[in-house]
Amino acid sequence: HAASDFTVPSRGISVVNTGITICWDDPNSYLQLLPRSGLLVNHNISSHGGVIDIDYQQEIKVILRNDSDITYEGKKNEENWPRY
Repeated sequence: HAASDFTVPSRGISVVNTGITICWDDPNSYLQLLPRSGLLVNHNISSHGGVIDIDYQQEIKVILRNDSDITYEGKKNEENWPRY
């Protein structure tokens, strides 16, 4: 889920806004972002997973890396990339 259209340049990276914030109160848990294989297989775009700690309360952003020679144009609400 991207909050807006985005571009990942060929052989480059982009930080994509999701428009999602989250808050929870279990100090024994964390949120984990995981990559989607379809984006990698279909477009050679990898998402760098990460851990979101309980005290992080800002917008969640996703780092995407393009290992192809073609610029990737992503669309708002596209179903092809990481879910939370």
